[in-house]
This record gives sequence, C-alpha cells and structure tokens, in this order.
Amino acid sequence: SKAAELASGAGLELRAVTVEQSYPGEPPLVSARSERLGTQVAACFDNGASRSRPANGNNPFQVRHGDIVEEILAEAAQVSADILVTGFHSGGPPLVANASSVSRQLLHCASCALLTVPL
Repeated sequence: SKAAELASGAGLELRAVTVEQSYPGEPPLVSARSERLGTQVAACFDNGASRSRPANGNNPFQVRHGDIVEEILAEAAQVSADILVTGFHSGGPPLVANASSVSRQLLHCASCALLTVPL
C-alpha cells in the first residue's frame, strides 16, 4: 500500500485505524468488514511492511467506535502521529471536497500532515 511504502521510506511506524458506528445502549461491535480489514493489515505487515510495525509491540490495527473524524483525530493524538494517510474515491471534480467529507474535516482539524491517496 502507499501508506506502507511511505512509512518504510521515511522510517515511520505504520498504524491503521477504522471507526465503527456506535449505537446508544449497545456494546461496541466489530463488523465483518473491520475483521477483513484487520486481516489485510496483517498481510501488509507480513509482505514487507514489518519494518514499519510499532516498535513497542502494540497492534498496528485499531478498531474505534464513535464519530469517524473525532476517533481518527483521537487515535492520531494518542500515538503522536506525524502524518495521516487517508484514501478518497475519485470521480468528482478535482480538488473539490464537500463540507461533510472526512478528508476535508481531517485536513482542517488534524495537528499533523495529511496525505490523501486515490482508492
């Protein structure tokens, strides 16, 4: 992945986070989608990104619950992230992101650099 290449080339630790929606009064659940994503992240480390694995042995993949922007920013703050890498779907006008775009909100709120890559 582009994030793995960037982390490896820059000597950074690579972590991945996904955010599940939470429902009031229900315990947080991990969806099948997040389980598949966790498997893909593990495969990424098995296929060469191991140099970028967190040195302290922490799991490089986290599932958080709540508002996607708030939780991504909380994870970035918790691990003192140097850069956030997020994907975007192409197809719209170039360089235009609506106000509800997660990438746009992260760009305005993140305390570190943000890189967007096409999916």
